[in-house]
Amino acid sequence: MFFHVKNRRADGYHDIESLVVFTEVCDHIEVENYEDLELVVSGPFANALPHNNDNLIIQAAQLLARTAKIKPRARIHLKKV
Repeated sequence: MFFHVKNRRADGYHDIESLVVFTEVCDHIEVENYEDLELVVSGPFANALPHNNDNLIIQAAQLLARTAKIKPRARIHLKKV
């Protein structure tokens, strides 16, 4: 993927070049109500990720809960495919 801003044209806009490629590879996330905050990671690439507070999903869930002033209560299942 790239996005290049090129020369400015006489009308004040810029020429651009861009490329986006879609792939079949993606992660799947399921979230369900739970008594605490828990992350379950599965799939062929699961071992490459931290399963603790260093994981960005946990950090995002904690930030959301702090911002909403609520206790984080979710079981998040991340399937790395």
